[in-house]
Amino acid sequence: MGKSILNESDLREILARLENLTPETKQKWGKMSAHETIVHLSDPMRVALGTRPVAFRKSILSMWPMKTLMLNYLPFPKNAPTAREFVQGDRGTKPVDFAADMKELLKNIEQFQTLKDKDDLPLNPVFGKLTAGQWASLQWKQIDHHLKQFGL
Repeated sequence: MGKSILNESDLREILARLENLTPETKQKWGKMSAHETIVHLSDPMRVALGTRPVAFRKSILSMWPMKTLMLNYLPFPKNAPTAREFVQGDRGTKPVDFAADMKELLKNIEQFQTLKDKDDLPLNPVFGKLTAGQWASLQWKQIDHHLKQFGL
């Protein structure tokens, strides 16, 4: 398994990169602004925490071997589609204030640390049943993907 927000050094790395994201940071590709990205990153975190219910829709990505490949080996491609519930301008959380939204993301990441020993987490809308470790790797991969979008 790859990097994870449950691994202390991986977490420190991703948090240091997040610190460099500002409202003025311009994306290298994609449509979301830095502010939209911050709230976009909080949405799946809220699903894992159980504070944002989202329906699971079975697809090829939720079945072996695609699930294993996507979670463990393949990078997210540029402009990859996301669950509709997380799409900005559709059902994703709307940006309000950059500093407050960043604080909320950091709080969600911190709260996520309490899930490391849980095995009854909500279903991921794309991948279905995930262990805490799989959720944590997916969260790291998601944050990393979007930080790369901004050259961070």
